[in-house]
Amino acid sequence: MPPAEKRKNSATGSKINKRDLLAKVSKTILPKAHSPYNLFYQASLAQAKAAVEAESTLQGIQLHRAAVARVGKLWKELGPNGQQEWKDRSESEFEARYEVAQRLLSGDDSMDDRSRSLDSGVVRVGRWCCTDTVLWQGKRTTAYKARHELLESVSMAVIFQDAADYKVELDTLQRISDVGVADKSSLFMALAMGFLPNPESENPVHCLVYRYLPTVDECLKIKGNGVGVTRWSGAKLRVAGKQLAVAVEFLHSMVGVYHCDLRPKTVFWSESDWILKLGRFANCRLCQDRSVLEFAPYVAWYRAPELFQKLECLRVDELTESWAYAATMVEIASAKQLFTSLQDVVNIAPQSASKFAAIQCLEVGVQNVLLKFLCDRKKRLSIRSFLESEVLLSQLG
Repeated sequence: MPPAEKRKNSATGSKINKRDLLAKVSKTILPKAHSPYNLFYQASLAQAKAAVEAESTLQGIQLHRAAVARVGKLWKELGPNGQQEWKDRSESEFEARYEVAQRLLSGDDSMDDRSRSLDSGVVRVGRWCCTDTVLWQGKRTTAYKARHELLESVSMAVIFQDAADYKVELDTLQRISDVGVADKSSLFMALAMGFLPNPESENPVHCLVYRYLPTVDECLKIKGNGVGVTRWSGAKLRVAGKQLAVAVEFLHSMVGVYHCDLRPKTVFWSESDWILKLGRFANCRLCQDRSVLEFAPYVAWYRAPELFQKLECLRVDELTESWAYAATMVEIASAKQLFTSLQDVVNIAPQSASKFAAIQCLEVGVQNVLLKFLCDRKKRLSIRSFLESEVLLSQLG
């Protein structure tokens, strides 16, 4: 058995037929096609927001609302003839998404004669073309910009180098889809298509295609003309913080897994809708799994101090997730990484997190909330307790 298949500690269950699994996940959380107005809204919001900013001193939620109102006015001004272009785009998207769903549900989703490898290692399957434009990279995964021949919007094709990572990601998506909650699609990245690796191939490609959204890390580095960084505050920070907390707690209590990789590069953001989604589930671990970890969870800057020891002594739980959540939120709120060296994390003493520059630049209320997570685990706030406190939620932003 190859090394990739030996990995433990993953969010896997009993053996599942992969074709049925892909069909089930896709059928459950396949993103809905956009209405004509929604397509126009997404294409126009950024320009409308820039226009409102130039004409007024509005900020935060007031700026967002004014921009949304302007988009609505522009839509009405288009009239029936101008709106027809967007109606045609919407119809094409409905047809394309229906084709994708039907193709997957019919079992026509394998790497066949229509697929070919590109020089960069990405692939073309049927009407999906994965370009060589890299959106982000992980240790064993790479996300490429992908387009469907009929779809207008950009998709994100994630290529897994490790078959075990692919299986954990897919199994976690199925666990999410198994939970009977209507609004779960607003919490997690939605799968658009999954490809089964060709069993006859010497180098099978493990690929999942998601709807494209930029990572929060990418959004933090965008300001005006793309120069500099921008920190989030006020209503935007509060909305993002609550949505991330809800998504993490949903994984814990409803899905039964710990994410084990919380950070700005695994969280995605829709600026047009102010919706945050959690993704990148390849490191997930079942909550009840008590076996010895084979690798250190979380990237070092987001890893709780108690996790810097021998693997056989490590335990992932809701409090290690809390630490990673807070370290992520500090970065979002300050546009600065909380820690700059491993020594900072390993040697951090209770209450000393307040001394770091990324914390000190935050508003007092935001500091107070996040420091309740960034402390000794005996006193550390859990995400569930945070969500149960209206006072703490109101102070985050």
